Amino acid sequence: MVAEFAKVSVSLPAPLVDRIKQKVGSRGLSRYVAQALEHEEHREAVRGWLAEQDRQHGPVPDDLMQEVRRQWLGADSATT
Repeated sequence: MVAEFAKVSVSLPAPLVDRIKQKVGSRGLSRYVAQALEHEEHREAVRGWLAEQDRQHGPVPDDLMQEVRRQWLGADSATT
């Protein structure tokens, strides 16, 4: 399967572009930006799914969230 590409023009902060080019080189910039956009698209989909779960089932109780944080992140993270 051959991927289709579209050429676009975007304006980005120069220091950000410089930092990314240092990491991936100028020829890797398009791939990096595409991956970042796909990542953000996925995050938005997860946020939407979580919001829908809250609408359907109500939010997770605070005490349960604290316990999950304590187990997942450690006792020091339970209050954040």
